[in-house]
Amino acid sequence: MTNVTEELASEGISIFGFTGVEGLLATLGVIFVVFLAIYWVKKAVDAERDSSSYSSSSEGSSNRISKPRKLYSQTFNKNKFKNFCGVEIECVEDGDNLYHKDAAKLNFKKVDDGSLSEYGQEFVSKPANGDRLFNMIDKICKVLNKKEYTIDKTCGLHIHIETPQELELIKKLYLFYTKYEDLFFKMLPSSRQKLEYCEKIKKTDKFSLKDVKDITSLNEFKKKYYETNYYKDRMGGKYYKKRYCWVNFHSLFYRGTLEVRSHSGTINSDKIKNWITINLSVMDFINNKSVDEIYDLQVTKKEFMKIFPKDIKKYVENRWGKFKKTEEEYKCAKYK
Repeated sequence: MTNVTEELASEGISIFGFTGVEGLLATLGVIFVVFLAIYWVKKAVDAERDSSSYSSSSEGSSNRISKPRKLYSQTFNKNKFKNFCGVEIECVEDGDNLYHKDAAKLNFKKVDDGSLSEYGQEFVSKPANGDRLFNMIDKICKVLNKKEYTIDKTCGLHIHIETPQELELIKKLYLFYTKYEDLFFKMLPSSRQKLEYCEKIKKTDKFSLKDVKDITSLNEFKKKYYETNYYKDRMGGKYYKKRYCWVNFHSLFYRGTLEVRSHSGTINSDKIKNWITINLSVMDFINNKSVDEIYDLQVTKKEFMKIFPKDIKKYVENRWGKFKKTEEEYKCAKYK
């Protein structure tokens, strides 16, 4: 250092109007400022990238999906499942506002949703698994309740489950959710069955369960699902009509997540976590069954309840009891 500064001084070299030690310090200062600026710009870009999630109502239609950074959990005590999930919580601002930057600190993105009433807002999580997912839900629900957010009839709860595009898995999911969709809806207010944003599978699709069971390729499934041999255009657009089915298989093909849209709006963290557990239990159950075994399942409450842990069985029974009108409502049609 001494030799460099002495050389600069002896040669009379000037840096930013300074010579010698002063010039060298000025140079180092500029370099530091440049590196600091680069660091903060990169951090801002990363934050913007990570703030995206599986779904955002404010996004336009695009064939390119920006995949958010997954949040890995180190523990699986409250939530034993390792599946990555995202949640979309729709609610209404009725008190203190939760600002975008504060939602981001909770690993949620605040977005606009035109389907909600005035002052309606949607909070979309980053994908997470295990206890980290449940802790995120606990924290944001605590904040939303503290800020006096409310729920109205326009609000819903959507969950996204990361799902690979594998034919056997998709067939089993389709068969199970179609066979038991009435029992899922019995856990929810009757108004959820009348909404155009979460229609039943058997209303949106015209092919039979046997047709699904006998499909031999993923391309064949997509042709049936999109009702055309030229399905790529429909598959590549976010707003294809079947996205409004209560189990959204279009989301699976479009962004790699199975979306379950049927739950009524809530900022009750226990309800959200139980709903996630119910659907992840379905995933876990069908992973250990063949397509034929899922196809042959009896559509009964007893068969349905076998897949859930004890605490969730009790929760499901309580939900059925809460929304039950007559015993006849528990009966399910056979779809074979």
